[in-house]
Amino acid sequence: MSHAETEVALQRVIDAVAREYAGRPASEVKVALARGLTEIGHPAQSDPWLEAVAEEAADGHRYVVGTATMDPSSPSSPTGSRAQDRPREGGQAMPREGSDEGRPEPRTG
Repeated sequence: MSHAETEVALQRVIDAVAREYAGRPASEVKVALARGLTEIGHPAQSDPWLEAVAEEAADGHRYVVGTATMDPSSPSSPTGSRAQDRPREGGQAMPREGSDEGRPEPRTG
């Protein structure tokens, strides 16, 4: 399986779990992600990666694995390449436009 095919397979699992477990605690999403990856024969992912993806999904954010999954014509990427779908370093989803996520706290006093 090519790198792009692996990304697409991972994205399909992430998107399906995020839809099925929308609004559920990140701990439940994490277990479902691990199970979904096992079901497609993908090697186990690190606990920090699973936690990061689960937290994004639990918060209603789409975690994007990589550029292969951002192609609007890809069956696993129905939303296309919106700003919040662009991966940042480490493959994590970008903060939504207008959010304070990732901005430094203002200094006081």
